[in-house]
Amino acid sequence: MGERVALIQNRVQRGGRFQVSSEMVRVLNERGIEPDFICFRNRIDLPEIKRVYGSDLKFRFINIPEPRLPFEWNILYFNRSVSSRLSAYDLVINSNNTSFGLSCPVPMISYVHFPRKYRLLSPLRSIHFPEGPSKSAFDIANDPLGLIRKRYRKDKHISSGDRQIFNSDFTASCFREVYGKDENDVLYPPVNEADHIRPPTENDFPKNVVSMGRFSADKRQLEQIEIAARLPDWSFTLIGFVNEPDYFALCAERIRSLGANNVQLLNNASVEQRDKALRSAGFFIHNLRNEPFGITTIQGLAQGCLPIVHNSGGQKEIIPHADQRFDDADQAAQRLKEWAERGKDACRKRVDDLQKDIGQYTAVHFRKKFADLLNEYL
Repeated sequence: MGERVALIQNRVQRGGRFQVSSEMVRVLNERGIEPDFICFRNRIDLPEIKRVYGSDLKFRFINIPEPRLPFEWNILYFNRSVSSRLSAYDLVINSNNTSFGLSCPVPMISYVHFPRKYRLLSPLRSIHFPEGPSKSAFDIANDPLGLIRKRYRKDKHISSGDRQIFNSDFTASCFREVYGKDENDVLYPPVNEADHIRPPTENDFPKNVVSMGRFSADKRQLEQIEIAARLPDWSFTLIGFVNEPDYFALCAERIRSLGANNVQLLNNASVEQRDKALRSAGFFIHNLRNEPFGITTIQGLAQGCLPIVHNSGGQKEIIPHADQRFDDADQAAQRLKEWAERGKDACRKRVDDLQKDIGQYTAVHFRKKFADLLNEYL
């Protein structure tokens, strides 16, 4: 019998975490391993995976019973529930962003997209809204009476058999802050589009702006619509899948109320629609605060767009130039105008420079590094 590998995550859906998991599965498949993906539930199935990620991946979803619990309790209950199943495997890959409550008798690789403990210990209700409200002790939906927060404060234990791998230096620094451990093993997420970059041409950089990300409040499409309203002679295309229908409807209403007729909402777009929009755009915008990494910024850059991103989180690693970063909507609009005024040659030179460093984000690079990591265990 060949080696047995399990991936574990309480809830699985489209997005950055599954992008990483899919490439891990691809590497395992190349070794003849068909892993189990153990979860409470999955909002993506094999036909959609093939459509979105472009190939057949061989693995099995194994769903275990999910209780009705507040969000943070759900995560830790999953760790407790899945522990009894892990002795059947030779290696476990943890994508749950926390090892708290896990009892794993076999080697484990924890790929940390962002440490759950950091989010819980932050006084903010959401680290993605630093201007927003503080947590409430009566947060019924997430952590009533702050019980999980209290448990995290008392615990800094990471098992010696639990290898921590981070998706950015920013994520690693946040892990060190809350665990007090000298961990800095970074493997940037795989971005398939970075393997096939499109260099900008002299005809590029029209006043067209694209954003990508699920339609969700933390992605701040509402702010992007406000930026578009400040730039009526520009066009904006906001691409994403509808994760929160009420929020998507709110975005449509904001366009109407602001008279922002220069904004198009492109929901649940195909890869072809997405790439066509990116190739016709001059600029890419990313508004999430404290983004742990930012796969979509790399996707925009790979298609020859000049990224304009928020001045926080892992985005500062991808975009090291302050003149491409902003702190608020007014400054974002100003950055776009400044680059348009600099002209196409300046934009093209900056994109050329950024694309020279894009190799560290490619799927090929990720697969090689992950395969090297697997060699230590299998």
